[in-house]
Amino acid sequence: MIYLTQEDKSRIKYDGWDKIKRIDLSNGSFYAKFTGRDGAFRELFGKKIFDSIGIPSPEYLYIKEENCILSTDLKEKYHNFKFAYQMADIRNMNDLYELLKCFKNYDELITQVNIMHFIDILFGNTDRHSNNYGFVFKEDGTASLVVFDNEEMLFDFLHATRPVSFPTENHLCFIDYSKEAEYKYFLESLSDDQKQILYSCLRKFDLKTVYSIMNAIENENNCRFKNKRKMFMNYIKNYIMIYKNTIRDRNKQVKQVQKQIAK
Repeated sequence: MIYLTQEDKSRIKYDGWDKIKRIDLSNGSFYAKFTGRDGAFRELFGKKIFDSIGIPSPEYLYIKEENCILSTDLKEKYHNFKFAYQMADIRNMNDLYELLKCFKNYDELITQVNIMHFIDILFGNTDRHSNNYGFVFKEDGTASLVVFDNEEMLFDFLHATRPVSFPTENHLCFIDYSKEAEYKYFLESLSDDQKQILYSCLRKFDLKTVYSIMNAIENENNCRFKNKRKMFMNYIKNYIMIYKNTIRDRNKQVKQVQKQIAK
């Protein structure tokens, strides 16, 4: 939990220039991100989503008067934290798999990374580059994934010129949200293990659950976000498209198995 003194609050002001700035306050170093109201909602939403599936993210505090998200400085909180870009040149999933082989909990990390990318696709986050996640190295030879910077979640860029990308085994798979055929191509590019993870994400974040999370953010921060309904409608469209194509893909697998049994 982030606690601020009155003096701390007086120092958090948007200067009209720096959208993100590092601030030293009475209880440590923080990053102040002046996102506007919708951007703040997306950031808070992303944190709730990732926290709910056990993937850590920085502590956040929404400052309503400044439309600012205050977050902990990860390098100060975790002395052994590294951004993904500091560890390797990640061009595809193979690069990431190789990078993570040095950790004892390799299988767990691979699952977490897949979940991270599926969540981004499900919620329309087009900005998951290697500056926006990292790993905390532990003394026992394991590591944990940390995710942050979710400002473009909930379809901030919902058009063909800014597709979301998913690093499949050998290449980046782009999904243009305006083209149903690309969903099918995306699903066909996944391994069986990845498909199972996607199915679990779809089950966990059904429409009722997501709308409840949105309402909770408003209640907890005593703030109404004017574009919440539009964001939710975008999610409904995407959820239905992925779900429809996933079910179609699963039915296809069932029929193949039935044919094999018949032989």
